[in-house]
Amino acid sequence: MASGGFVVDGRTVTLADLTCPILYYVGSRDEMGRPGSVRGIRRAAPRVTKMYEVVVKAGHFGLVVGSTALTMTWPGVVAWIKGELPANAIDVRADDAPDPLRREETHDDDDDHEEDAFDLARELVGKTAHAALERLEDLGEDLGAYLDNARWQLPRVQRLKNLQDDSLISLGRTLADQAAKIGDRTFFLWRGRAFTYADANRRVDAIVRGLIACGVRAGTRVGVMMKSRPSHLSVVGACSRLGAVSVMLSPEITDDVLARALDLGEAEVLIVDPETAARARAATSIKVLVLGGVGDQGDLPPGMTRPPRVIPPGVIDMETIDPAAVTLPAWYKPDPGRARDLAMIFVTSGKHEAPRATRITNRRWAFSALGAAAAATLTTRDTVYCCLPLHHPSGTLVASGSALSGGARLALASRFEPETFWDEVRRYGVSVVYYAGEMCRRLVDAQPVVGEKNNPVRLFAGSGMRPDVWKRLVDRFGPVGVLELYASTEANAVLANAAGKKIGSAGRPLPGSAQVAVAAWSFTDDDFVRDGHGRLLHARLDEPGMLIARLSHAGSDVAHIDPKRLICGAFDPGDTWFVTNDIFEVDTVGDYWFVDRKPQMVMTRMGAVASTRIEDALYGCPSVALAIAAGLPDGDHQIPIAAVQLHPASSLDLAALSAAAAALPEYARPRRLRIVEKLPLTDGFRPIKSGLRDLAQAAGPNLYLWDPHAQRYEAADAAERRVG
Repeated sequence: MASGGFVVDGRTVTLADLTCPILYYVGSRDEMGRPGSVRGIRRAAPRVTKMYEVVVKAGHFGLVVGSTALTMTWPGVVAWIKGELPANAIDVRADDAPDPLRREETHDDDDDHEEDAFDLARELVGKTAHAALERLEDLGEDLGAYLDNARWQLPRVQRLKNLQDDSLISLGRTLADQAAKIGDRTFFLWRGRAFTYADANRRVDAIVRGLIACGVRAGTRVGVMMKSRPSHLSVVGACSRLGAVSVMLSPEITDDVLARALDLGEAEVLIVDPETAARARAATSIKVLVLGGVGDQGDLPPGMTRPPRVIPPGVIDMETIDPAAVTLPAWYKPDPGRARDLAMIFVTSGKHEAPRATRITNRRWAFSALGAAAAATLTTRDTVYCCLPLHHPSGTLVASGSALSGGARLALASRFEPETFWDEVRRYGVSVVYYAGEMCRRLVDAQPVVGEKNNPVRLFAGSGMRPDVWKRLVDRFGPVGVLELYASTEANAVLANAAGKKIGSAGRPLPGSAQVAVAAWSFTDDDFVRDGHGRLLHARLDEPGMLIARLSHAGSDVAHIDPKRLICGAFDPGDTWFVTNDIFEVDTVGDYWFVDRKPQMVMTRMGAVASTRIEDALYGCPSVALAIAAGLPDGDHQIPIAAVQLHPASSLDLAALSAAAAALPEYARPRRLRIVEKLPLTDGFRPIKSGLRDLAQAAGPNLYLWDPHAQRYEAADAAERRVG
């Protein structure tokens, strides 16, 4: 009940929904219901505002029988039923109540052996598990099961190391394997309903038959333009099982870009939600299929029902196909995917730039899924929360992929909303949350909610969390860990900050991951630095350079990678490396640090400056909600420019903004600063910078110029009047 509740008739039942007053008794010598476990009710029922604790110096049976029970327990229960507060009751919701996340002393000698056990656990598990161990007793975890966690991770790492071109591995095969091993366990949770691994596998098999009936074959490129819902997962799983290729598209893609995106992914069929069927049919000439939406009330308010499901002419409704009536052809072999085979294509929406396709092999999917599961130490006891869109690589490859390969539960959210985040986290008993970009900034900026610090989350995992957000997240939401990951788009390179101690670091390559290196890079020449033989040089320690990943399986991987991103004979004759276009540094002990995307580096007269460095400085101003920086051409160099979005409740504090910019070297301070109402974000919660130059150059209000003499910003119109 502290980790997501029971599943009854396919629905979750959890203590997180309780609101009535609660009285609980703690036996200070209870070896079966230990004090820390009993006190877990404080977190498990965060909506309860009236909660009281009575400590009884008794064991498990002494709580209810014997002289102590007759004088303390039962008289207190009688008083509670009468509406009175029992003697010795402590209001645990009071401001001065002891912290439930901290072990409270019971002053009993019988508890000494528990301390010894936990000291041993800390020594055995090491620093990476420190945050989880701090709350082991409160969560009522079994110590032996926790220490046994390593047995889950070693096979995953070993499997990554042993992957060959012909290895049979895919999303569909992994689901089938899990259904065979843990079929009765819950796989995913969706709006209060639970679906087992066996349920999900049967649904995938049924959709496979529907796809075959609609003419889809192995190798067919199938466009998937759906919202993040169970049907999306099922379609991608069915394509994998069939040997088809999923072409992932954002459901928010505009009509004028859709046709171009489909061409880029070479999609021959398009599967959509019922509500977008008419738009899809009008925008493309390829076959359009509809799946899902039967009995789904979506995001409608309680009491409202969705209009009848209407499928426009020229669109095939897959829900009307009877799977039992479809004869499987002789050519069909379930889960034929091998590591080298193309599994899916992610096509960016093209909302602010031309659409771009990223091709993912089964090997690449496996590295993300198994690598993230191992780095996050997922087991079948975990519940993963995915509030990232499934059409984005982070949602499908990392969040849902790691949950599937780890045998964990996957709680699907329609979208990320700070207002509902903690409610869903507690309702599902979420232990691991996957993030991307600036997602967690919205979480730490949101207004406090009841019980946000008393949560079941042990780990936030993802990529793109800045140091300031990292510190605020840990400080605000209790002893949670942060696992910063980095995964290259098309090579099998995965970095993980497993220890979580170096805030902001991307860590080191996972075992089995591709070999990586930071090559010396000339920002002036916009090219690698080479020796006299034309070979690349390694960047010095703490020197920014280009991150490259070696392709050990060049024959298979190269076929799906843009040749412009490859470099042959980099360090040795015959080697092949993938150019990530990401600038990194390596410190003295071998940890990697992300600096910036190469195209976003600002080439000032004093040298290259990372746009992320400028943005981090601007976040030093408390009123800044989002910040972006870029370079504006100025002769042979660039001048830094920036735009910021303020918090809704904040007003412009020009002095604080000026002080934040002044923390940068003179040449790195944004010369032009625009205050905007809202900065656009990608589906991966990263600010879009493509329109910044226009914002900085356009006339109008809310534009501020840096005055190098006064060391502050002033309004552009005032500066122009002064100069004039």
